[in-house]
Amino acid sequence: MNILEKFTILIVLIIANLTVISCTSQKTLTCRQIKNIITDLNSKIEPALASDNVLEIKAIAQEFEMTREKLLQVEINDNFLSQSTKNLASTYQEYGEVTYDFLQAFTTKNTENAIASKQAVNQLFTKQQQLVREINDYCYPP
Repeated sequence: MNILEKFTILIVLIIANLTVISCTSQKTLTCRQIKNIITDLNSKIEPALASDNVLEIKAIAQEFEMTREKLLQVEINDNFLSQSTKNLASTYQEYGEVTYDFLQAFTTKNTENAIASKQAVNQLFTKQQQLVREINDYCYPP
């Protein structure tokens, strides 16, 4: 093998490594974007969760809707992250809907519907935890 062939092979290997690094960097960037969106949501809704102020409860529902939109706007080239993010966005949409249902039950003092909304939130919380855990495991493997 002459020096030109060795050099060509070296260049091909370097390009292959850069492609892998680029993919890894893209995955890391996407994971960071998703994490930041979720962290932002948590920081906004956590203070309002203990409130019985109708406007704050409505703001929570709106935050869920905005978070859904933000997640769907992230450009994702990874099939697993794309599907998981769509599922998470769908979960946040459901959270928004259930929060509006709760708000309606709260303002009309409909205890039965308020309890049903709370149960729906508990189910969504379990679903959300599972999705976030799967995303975290994929993004940050042990």
